Amino acid sequence: MTPRPVARDRYCGFGLSIESEIRLPAPFDAKSPPTVPDLTMRRGRLPDVDMARAHTMRISSSICIVESGVDHWVILARGVDASDRFTAHVRRGRIDVDWTDGVHEADVGRQLLGVGIAAHAYVSECACFHGSVIEAGGGTAAILGPSGAGKSTLVAGLVAAGARLVTEEVIVVDSDGGIRSGVPGVKIAAQMAAAFGAEVFANRQAAAEHPAYSSEGIVVALRPSQFLSTPLRTIGGVYILGDRHAGSDPIFHLAVSRAQGAAILAGSGYWMPHLPRRCQATNFAAAQRLALESSVQRVDLPNDLSALSRAADCMYEHIA
Repeated sequence: MTPRPVARDRYCGFGLSIESEIRLPAPFDAKSPPTVPDLTMRRGRLPDVDMARAHTMRISSSICIVESGVDHWVILARGVDASDRFTAHVRRGRIDVDWTDGVHEADVGRQLLGVGIAAHAYVSECACFHGSVIEAGGGTAAILGPSGAGKSTLVAGLVAAGARLVTEEVIVVDSDGGIRSGVPGVKIAAQMAAAFGAEVFANRQAAAEHPAYSSEGIVVALRPSQFLSTPLRTIGGVYILGDRHAGSDPIFHLAVSRAQGAAILAGSGYWMPHLPRRCQATNFAAAQRLALESSVQRVDLPNDLSALSRAADCMYEHIA
């Protein structure tokens, strides 16, 4: 019997034409796709990984990255229920994945556009940072900071103020210094999306389908006018989110020196403390280039989220 063909859709994101058997939360590639995609994503039975003979990066209690080779990384992830597991073998131009029955395919797709793209950047010898990039009134800026600092919420506020998203959560920098455009979506808390209004963020969906992750918030799909789909050559400013304060306006600190800026940027590398030295070196080289081209300064946001719209307006004017 002839096997039933597997549906393969074409998507675009992070400067790549992607052909995937897995449903992705990304825009379809409306253009005539090339004969050979830049990246293919397939589901199938995967070989076991020899943990003893590989460099292992334990990112968190739920995610482990295994460097099986310079151009072959393996992502091992588990859910709240330890039996819910997701595995991806990442090579340049190809990601092979499999998951257990309790895992939702849509959640796998979101992981592929997060940790999957980050791992693919590294095996492709690109730099990768944890943060967002926006364009506002002709100016461009990167928003960096630790998890929970409010990066995505601030970016959503900037988009509501008229900015355009370039990339969110994962910043991929090519070897020539170009900043790749990601996908047109921002993950924020549901109450923040409601505060901005349906006229700004009309298309919303849960950030995760699995009921155990209902607290993950929502993903707002942006309109074409809210997203810059072309890559950037330079970034005008880099803003590092710092402490919260009781006021209503953001507090902008003086720009740091280029050496300090490069060190801060390098520290924002995706999985930076866990990476092999060559990947750390790639991130640091990209950080040095960005620090030479951009001003790097800390920004303290208001602690009161109800003041975020005003803070975003101030940030927009500062960037533009």
